[in-house]
Amino acid sequence: RLNPEDIESISFLKDATASIYGMNSANGAVIVTTKKGATGKPRITLNANVGITSPTNVPEMANAGQYMTMRNEAEINAGRPAYITKDELTKWQQGAPGYESVDLYDAVFNKHATQFQTTLSLEGGTDKVSYYGSFGYATDNSLLKNNALTYDKYTFRSNVSLKITKDLTASINLGGRYDTTNRPWFPFYDIFKSTRVNPPTTSIYANDNPDYWGAVGDMANPVHVSNSDDSGYEDRLRREFNSSLAITWQLPWVKGLMAKALVAYDYTNKEWKTWRKDLSEYTYDYANEEYIEKVVNTAHLESKLENYDKPTYQFSMNYNNTFARKHNIGAMLVWEMYNDKKNWVT
Repeated sequence: RLNPEDIESISFLKDATASIYGMNSANGAVIVTTKKGATGKPRITLNANVGITSPTNVPEMANAGQYMTMRNEAEINAGRPAYITKDELTKWQQGAPGYESVDLYDAVFNKHATQFQTTLSLEGGTDKVSYYGSFGYATDNSLLKNNALTYDKYTFRSNVSLKITKDLTASINLGGRYDTTNRPWFPFYDIFKSTRVNPPTTSIYANDNPDYWGAVGDMANPVHVSNSDDSGYEDRLRREFNSSLAITWQLPWVKGLMAKALVAYDYTNKEWKTWRKDLSEYTYDYANEEYIEKVVNTAHLESKLENYDKPTYQFSMNYNNTFARKHNIGAMLVWEMYNDKKNWVT
């Protein structure tokens, strides 16, 4: 999840050209190069963009009148009595009081969601030093009307190149990101699915009483469970730091021979917290004038902390030279060692 404003180029390697990256590159490798700065006066750039997202296609569901008409026809075609009387069917078709159609999707989702991203960068340099630095922020709001699903990301980048001598250069690259994801305990897919499979004849509230969430069908009430204050939540936090120091030496006594030493350190910290609340929904017994409880979930708390770090050491020798203007010889020798460690507690 690099900041796209920091990317200089992207290269795709396959087959033998990717072999220097070890067994993890058996199917090829993608090389992403970040910006390094250029000679010139300091340049400050501010980029910002706003996006609007929307589903490409949302199936149109039957309303209550259409649904009840099909239920009646299905029962009659199966040789059974009609599901409801003609008078009741007419009320559903007309949307009479107490027989209104409920659009669960419209009650839960907006038609559009917004995205925003901005990056402030600084770059410049001299014949001895070049530098590039940036700070970025991005946010992505979901389609949920209650804004219970959000994503925020902060990034930074600092790339500095030094020309120590004619033949010796060094580069120091630092990068990091901090992002958070907040969502209701019920996954987005389950919320969406619940708006599709529950019938349009149910009420969001039992007996239209806002104190009692209605049991709308086989799945939980999507309006209810999309609200983190009612159903619970899952919060995720990620901190990531990447660093590298590379020194390159063009050996002056052998034309085309270059030696490079690189030390890198990557660290990632993740935190999860899931809080599932007691969750009940209700149906109303008109005969006895009482609410009947349906337990959807019981309370459950889970928390997890994970740390990952990876120091990498690499040394390489690269030879590339042209003879008689026609013959090019190139060779590379690479030695690399890394030790990645992961530990977690729940």
